[in-house]
Amino acid sequence: MQQHPASTQQRDRTALLIGAILGFSVYTYPAYVALFAAFGAWGGVALRRAGGWRRGARAWLLAGGLAVLLAAPMAYTRLTDQSSSFRYEVVGAPWRELRAGNPDLVLENACVLVGMFTERGDHEWRYNMRDRPLLGWPLGALLLPALLWLGVAGLARAPGRRRCWPCCSWVFAQSAFDWGAFVFARHSGDPGRLPEPAPASAGVPWGACRGGGASVGQRGCCAWGCWPGATSPPTS
Repeated sequence: MQQHPASTQQRDRTALLIGAILGFSVYTYPAYVALFAAFGAWGGVALRRAGGWRRGARAWLLAGGLAVLLAAPMAYTRLTDQSSSFRYEVVGAPWRELRAGNPDLVLENACVLVGMFTERGDHEWRYNMRDRPLLGWPLGALLLPALLWLGVAGLARAPGRRRCWPCCSWVFAQSAFDWGAFVFARHSGDPGRLPEPAPASAGVPWGACRGGGASVGQRGCCAWGCWPGATSPPTS
């Protein structure tokens, strides 16, 4: 069945928007890992349904290709800047302590993860890297509304949406609180608290649902639509 040209153009535009959000998310916070994981999981679901993959392959390739292209400079920086290892040191230390018989750090991190919905940003500079590459103001201010629009638009067209509204409403509300905290921080003169659009990341898989069309299922739509938006990393 041949698709209408207008439908194809709309899907391409959505795919490019998803790719831009994925690519730029690398510059905001390590939560971008959840976005790429969700995108990859959607691709896995699509591959299990050959007909759906054929219909949505162009959109998947457009989104993925643009995301990789935009993320390449940050990936290069992360691989070549020695100071970027500080962030991984913070992540790896609890597991080394656990293997040495000291579970305190792992338990502390677990408690922070349980309360991650109440976090208001990272008290440290992003990545602990020199020059702190960051998608900041004003581009960050434009990204959050784009995420919210993509999430709401995709949710409105998603199968099983009535079951997903409560979870996604929680994600969007939490994003608004985070953004409010950023605005307050700017006026209070705290330079360490910068825009964090990552909690609104539910927009990416919802938009993928919209762009991938029949290549995704109802349960997968609900699960992957809610999970990435709830994975704003904990603060230390």
